[in-house]
Amino acid sequence: MIPSIALLTPSQLLNARSTLKAIADSSGKPIVVNPMPGALGSLSETTIEGSGAFRLDVNLIKKIKFHEGKELQFRADAINLLNSPQFGFPDLNINSTTFGRVTDAGGNRMIALSTRISF
Repeated sequence: MIPSIALLTPSQLLNARSTLKAIADSSGKPIVVNPMPGALGSLSETTIEGSGAFRLDVNLIKKIKFHEGKELQFRADAINLLNSPQFGFPDLNINSTTFGRVTDAGGNRMIALSTRISF
């Protein structure tokens, strides 16, 4: 039985209805346990960190001068040029079935082309 639930009263079956959960190691010793009702937990939000992120953004500009004071400019912007995934943060809710798992990712490549005439 989870340590937090063992301390709850059996009155009105409160200990049987509790949704408090704990995570144990391979020997059964609790590692992460929900705090008792009314108590603050001691696990910092920075204890579990997400994966690192890398994104390469690039832009290229080509300017062509015409007559005096007139210019044509071509521009290409690439966001996340290498199309590397940007993973979200792990689920830190101990009562969730996805606790500690990363369940979302993004990071699509985007390319924007533009032309500008200055005069």
